[in-house]
Amino acid sequence: MLCQLAARFTESDYQAVGQWLNSSPDSPEKAAVASAYADKTYPYNPENAMKWIQTLPQGPGNDLSRHAERQRCRQCLRQRIWSNKVMHS
Repeated sequence: MLCQLAARFTESDYQAVGQWLNSSPDSPEKAAVASAYADKTYPYNPENAMKWIQTLPQGPGNDLSRHAERQRCRQCLRQRIWSNKVMHS
C-alpha cells in the first residue's frame, strides 16, 4: 500500500518526494518510498534512481542488479509498445 501511494505521489510531484527522502531519517517506510521513487524516476533519471536504490537495505528483492534489470525490461517494453503504436497509426 505504501509503495503504491509513493508511486502515485512520485508521478504527481517527484520533486516533493525527493525532498522528503532527502530530509527523512532511515526507516522501513523511507526504504519503501525510495524503492517506489527509484522505480518511477529510473526511465527519466537513471543515475539519481540508482543513488536511491543503493540506499536500500540488502535483502530479498533489494538486489541492485535485479532492480536495474527490472527497470531496463520495463523501459524496453515501453519502447516496444510505443513502436507498435507508431507503426500501426
